[in-house]
Amino acid sequence: MDPRDGRFQRWILESFKGTIGTVEIGSSYQVSIMLSAFVMLALPLVYVSLLLLVCYVVARYTFSLLGPNGDVGLGALVPAAVGIVSIVFLVKPFFARHRDPTRTRSLTREGEPLLFALVDRICDHVNAPRPKRIDVDHSVNAAASFRRGILSMFGDDLVLTIGMPFVAGLTMQQFAGVIAHEFGHFTQGAGMRLRYLVLHVSHWFHRVVYERDAWDYWLERASYALGFRLGFILWIARFLIWVTRKILWVLMMLGHAVAGYTSRQMEYDADRYEARMVGSREFEMTCWRLQVMMLAHQGAVADSRTFYRDGKLADNLPELIMSNVSQVPKKWLNKVAEYINESRTGIWDSHPCDRDRILSARAERAPGIFHLKYPARHLFFHYERLCKNVTWDLYSDIFGAKFKQSDMHPLQDLLVQQSQEQGDTDSLMRFCQGVFSALRPLRLPEWHLTPASHASATAATLAQMREQVTQHCFHMREVLKNYRHEDGKFVEALQAVALYEAGFKVSKKDFEISVGSKSAARQAQREAGESVQRLGAELEVFEQAVGNRLWAALRLLHTADVAARIPGAAALQAECLQILPPLQALSQNISALLHVRNGSARLGVLCGQLEGNGDNQRLIDAIRTAMQDTYQHLVRLGEVFHNIQHPLDHAHGQLTVQQYLLPVIPLADDLGGIYEASDELIDKFASMYVRLAARLGAMAEAVEASYGLAQLPEIPNEEDD
Repeated sequence: MDPRDGRFQRWILESFKGTIGTVEIGSSYQVSIMLSAFVMLALPLVYVSLLLLVCYVVARYTFSLLGPNGDVGLGALVPAAVGIVSIVFLVKPFFARHRDPTRTRSLTREGEPLLFALVDRICDHVNAPRPKRIDVDHSVNAAASFRRGILSMFGDDLVLTIGMPFVAGLTMQQFAGVIAHEFGHFTQGAGMRLRYLVLHVSHWFHRVVYERDAWDYWLERASYALGFRLGFILWIARFLIWVTRKILWVLMMLGHAVAGYTSRQMEYDADRYEARMVGSREFEMTCWRLQVMMLAHQGAVADSRTFYRDGKLADNLPELIMSNVSQVPKKWLNKVAEYINESRTGIWDSHPCDRDRILSARAERAPGIFHLKYPARHLFFHYERLCKNVTWDLYSDIFGAKFKQSDMHPLQDLLVQQSQEQGDTDSLMRFCQGVFSALRPLRLPEWHLTPASHASATAATLAQMREQVTQHCFHMREVLKNYRHEDGKFVEALQAVALYEAGFKVSKKDFEISVGSKSAARQAQREAGESVQRLGAELEVFEQAVGNRLWAALRLLHTADVAARIPGAAALQAECLQILPPLQALSQNISALLHVRNGSARLGVLCGQLEGNGDNQRLIDAIRTAMQDTYQHLVRLGEVFHNIQHPLDHAHGQLTVQQYLLPVIPLADDLGGIYEASDELIDKFASMYVRLAARLGAMAEAVEASYGLAQLPEIPNEEDD
């Protein structure tokens, strides 16, 4: 379909059959709008009154010091200084600007005439003002709002913002329904404007209570740096600001409760416009579809992290999301339906839950007046270009000016690579029958590969080890499951012990294991460690059989008569020899990786206690000890991998494994740098280890296939589930 075809455009615009009428607003709803507007507009007056009260008290006290009997000593100046600091931080929210990090791109009627014509037609049916501007961004959403904020509130100056991933995933019918919903809000005239004020005030209170800026962080750092003796004025000011924010939190929650009912009713009314536009049944399908797309968005974020490890990012985020939609497992699609059916609306919610919205739309029994099922992307003349543009905008928001166009790579190339790597991983899981962990070494009998001198004997070893794997795999999968569980318990106990040693009480709700006392935590750590060792020893026997089988297959791959039966054997042989040295280094240093993981786990839980405890020397000492231990292992791993070539394709060309795993080794006293480097190392180490082992697994399967041996059964990846 060509959106530039005039006949296609006329056909779409003539597909509206009938009218949808006006959604009536009840008197109770109108009263609730007035009430919520009154309450929300009164709350800033309460804030201003609190500010004026503090100013009055400080001014009166200060003037008393200047009187004939005033005491202008240092002690007498302390309350005035505290008051002035508090006033500054109370006034600051009125002048703080909130930066919306989301970039948008404005479309023109000349550039996208079909889209504008469709939106105009929807607005006419809804009896809402047409937008003065249509923008696109990278969100899985669409929204209509006042174009210039409060300056546009008293006119019909509207802007429609459309997320290109949202376009990618919906049909024209679903797209039209959501647009009808958005502009349905603006049929309510004064009610919509009052709602805008309510939301504006609500968001402002949320910022005052929760948002912190450079001034807040300066106050906190300065109070810690000066200590209590010198910085007690700042400490007292921080306490007063904290009390003020708690008072404002109460006011904010009161406002949410009052405004929540009104906001939910407005959503129900806008939903009725959507249901009347596309039908009650399609409204329900749209709710389900949007939830699936949000799930796929999470998958796309995970894919982007994976691509970024290799210095690459996809050039088309909306289509990456759609590739994930097609891969969502059936059981997760069922879980989306369960989630919708079990959702409930809370008193603080500004939007009703999907279940309640669907029930409300069903009550309309609306057949709908627009039913085109074609993809919404066909409404855009420049769909692909816009998708790439908003993707660029997202990356620029994240990485800033350092992000270059060359950092974006064709999505299809990355998906092909991803598919190949997934196929390799599947091969590895079949070869090991699911008994493989990135935290366990690969137990090859040796690492210096030579061709099999007696191919028949090596093939017999291959068959024997294959039989051993198939005989014991069911039991060993259970052993590995228990191993992972005990390893998780060990890390939890390790964190609990770290908290106790730093002088903190441990909350039982934060841990799944019993850590009610320091001795109990130590006991749990000891028992979990012993279980890990016992289960690891049991796994090792099986892992040796897997290693012997893999080694036999690789030796046969380098044997001439076997290689002759395998397509592309020469390339596989060269790749195998390139993979083995870094894989050996990774496998032999997994114990060092576990030290980094354990140190990072301790650092994470200890740093979580820093807020309000910056002068706790016992905590600082514990963090410093964990830092030093983690740093030493980072340095050691950097030295190990310094001269080993990275064997995988990377956007930055030839790298060493150290440059890939640890592009920057932080300074010994850089807490944030050490924690981030540890996190990055753990992620990349495990990923690279699995990818290299998976390539060998795929090669081994090719060798077995050359002997007529069928692939072993598929194994579901429980970790991915």
